[in-house]
Amino acid sequence: MLKAEKKAKTPSVIAFAAADIAAEISGLLGVPAGWTVTCVAPGHSREDEAWSTLLARAVAACLAIPFEPLFKPRPVSGSSHPRQNLHLPPLEWADRPRGPTLLVDDVATSGWHLAEGLAMLRGAGIPALGAAWIGGTSQERAEEQLPHRPVTHLPLGPSDHLPDAIRSGSDVGQ
Repeated sequence: MLKAEKKAKTPSVIAFAAADIAAEISGLLGVPAGWTVTCVAPGHSREDEAWSTLLARAVAACLAIPFEPLFKPRPVSGSSHPRQNLHLPPLEWADRPRGPTLLVDDVATSGWHLAEGLAMLRGAGIPALGAAWIGGTSQERAEEQLPHRPVTHLPLGPSDHLPDAIRSGSDVGQ
């Protein structure tokens, strides 16, 4: 289902996800004045305006802070899978970061893209925080790793912290 959405790029779904991330970041940091939002380097989608890029732009808009694409795209064939990460070309700067940075990804299966981008940012002396809208492992894998803790699933739907425009399904952030 997400694979189809990543092709469709429905503005209301991107806005919903962005508001979700922005609410979490605001809860952790307040409004992060002086920060910039960037995205992981586009790659497997083979397009500069990948879903994760659109998501990061929308997160920046929700937080009212700038978006800056800091990493050059690195188009690669195949699908995004943790085993494929070994074959990715190294990250390259598209622009130099100017201060604290929030690195956004849409899905973090292994966390590789976030870890790679955060290492590059922090290696340049930039305070950085990573955020993904969907992260983790499958329920079976999570239960294998944490058998003593139940795996819970939050319903995907409007919640109280989302703006009314997103709850109503209108296309926000265009």
